[in-house]
Amino acid sequence: MLSKEFIKVYGRDGADRGIAVDWTASGFELNAEAEGDVTACIFYNSGQKLYFSVYINGEKSRVCATDFPKNERGEHVVTLASGLEKGEYNLKVIRQSEAERGPATIEDISFCGRYLNRPEDRDTLIEFLGDSITCGYANLATCDMEPDLCSQSQYEDGTEGYAYLTAEKLGFDFSMLSRQGTGIVAGWDYLTNPMGAIPKVYGLTSFYRDDSPYVPKRVADIVVINLGTNDVYKFQSWEREESLSEKDFIDTIYRVLCSIYEFNRGPKMVVAVGMMTNEQNHEPLYRWYREAIARFESDKKAKIHFCHLPENYDGGKAHPSVAGHRAAAEVLAAFIKENLL
Repeated sequence: MLSKEFIKVYGRDGADRGIAVDWTASGFELNAEAEGDVTACIFYNSGQKLYFSVYINGEKSRVCATDFPKNERGEHVVTLASGLEKGEYNLKVIRQSEAERGPATIEDISFCGRYLNRPEDRDTLIEFLGDSITCGYANLATCDMEPDLCSQSQYEDGTEGYAYLTAEKLGFDFSMLSRQGTGIVAGWDYLTNPMGAIPKVYGLTSFYRDDSPYVPKRVADIVVINLGTNDVYKFQSWEREESLSEKDFIDTIYRVLCSIYEFNRGPKMVVAVGMMTNEQNHEPLYRWYREAIARFESDKKAKIHFCHLPENYDGGKAHPSVAGHRAAAEVLAAFIKENLL
């Protein structure tokens, strides 16, 4: 039985019933006195593989929900834990696969026992906005693998991505909004031309479901923005949108920064880029941010911090590997501790 009053939810939950787990690192956590097996009924109908990290008292395993059969209601009946001895357990289930793979809903949780007190909220909520890097895209693959192969779900783990790892290092609650190919102005996806994916998506709970506005029970205390990689790569390529000037990029970045700041009622903000860019080869991105941030700080009388993350191209399709994500998490967590806390 799904008793949400005892369950802590991670990410943007917009399900009419159950718990929506659409975005990277969305999921739930509960405490229970239990024995035997713990199962979840997960509605998911995209045809792609769907992976979760399952933590039992902090011990991690990987579960592919689509490897389990469906019941008569079309839900995958997924075993999260089996053969538990009677005792008290903390269970946390976090989505590894990115939102592009399709929306999913936890519709029921079954176990023999009883719920215990809901896990407590942490003092700080950090939100990450990003593209494939923040999704952990192809971080389990290697740079020499076939692109079509390493693009598949089994080679992606958002819980081994820099964002989730940073939140865990800092002991923060977290939420992530990330999509492969997305940009602030012009990335490689159908939402971006010409206004950009994040301006269209940020105010929604989950555009993969519908256009319902996001009304958070708790706004973010810290927002980390890792966007612009797709913009600058496209800007410097033969696929450049000729109608977009550099002023368009600067103006849109400025508006996005203001929108995020206002939506969260004055959070601390960090722009963190560099895992697939550097200032020598991708100079426009850094200049766009410098100019947009300067305008924001002048207008809002609030600071935006800039953190350069270490480059890494060792994962699939020259994306960061797990080692690259861990290195970035070390840098970002230390930066936040030193500058924001």
